[in-house]
Amino acid sequence: MRRVLPADVISVAVKLMTVAPEARRSLCRDILELADAAHRYHKRFGRSHPIWGNGSLQSVVFADNALEEPSFSNSDYCLCTELLLNELVRWRIISRI
Repeated sequence: MRRVLPADVISVAVKLMTVAPEARRSLCRDILELADAAHRYHKRFGRSHPIWGNGSLQSVVFADNALEEPSFSNSDYCLCTELLLNELVRWRIISRI
């Protein structure tokens, strides 16, 4: 997966807000895996994956992410941001094993 930037975190958190709370962890993990697969595709073939993009988190959710970013006064947005950051740390630990 490409380096994670603030725009990636915002995009994924907004995307996570579009699904039920019980489905968020699974969707988040799927997004991380798709971004990693897209990055590997990009490195191998020298072009972005036709569906998942260039390997950034934002490119995985970009097509579906037409919602505006809420402020951190929105508790649901805070929870989605926290979930993504926790899953990102988990993914990095697992991918090192």
